[in-house]
Formats: sequence, C-alpha cells, structure tokens
Amino acid sequence: MLTFFRDMVYNRTQYDDIEKIRKVYMNRGKRPKIKITVTDRRGKMGCHRGHHVGEVFDYDEDRGKICPMAMHCAFPYIDILRYGGSLPGQPEGCAEFCCSDADVILVFKAEMEK
Repeated sequence: MLTFFRDMVYNRTQYDDIEKIRKVYMNRGKRPKIKITVTDRRGKMGCHRGHHVGEVFDYDEDRGKICPMAMHCAFPYIDILRYGGSLPGQPEGCAEFCCSDADVILVFKAEMEK
C-alpha cells in the first residue's frame, strides 16, 4: 500500500484511478466469521486445557477460551482464510492443523462461515 501512495505522489496518478484503488483498500468490508472445531486427538494424553473432540469455537468471540498453544498454531491459517487464500490439499474455506503439544496433538479444523 505504501508503494501505491508513493507512486501516486511521484507519478501523479489520475484522480479516477485513485478513487478506484481507494475503494479496494478502504472498503474491504467485514471479515468473514471463522469457526474452529476440535476434530481428533492423536496424542496419548488429554488436553491440559481440557479441550475435547467435538468442541466448537467462534474465533472472534471465544478466543480467550482456546488454548494459547492452539491459537498460536491457528493464527496463520485463519489469516490465510480470512484474506482470500487457500491451502493446498484442503477444501476451499477450510484449514486443518494440530496444536503444538506433542503429548496431546489435538487436530483442529478452521472453516469460514458463509
């Protein structure tokens, strides 16, 4: 975005072009909701935070309820989904990931709600 503004100043971009680009950058709309579901446990121990298979969280509303280790792993995937990206080998609008606790290894699925 900084490059755009620098080019706008130095290259004297036409007003119409500025308006078109402003709409893209400034009117991006509301971010989509993300639902996180615990889908599997592959480790030997239970979750230290008490999470279990079948639990469902709203990323925006329940952030404090999700284990910080799981949130640390979830954030890059959620960012990818929210801003229009997709992950190879995964369905559109979904991302599966594991928490980083080797004893527990809970599998989470993040999905964009439509």
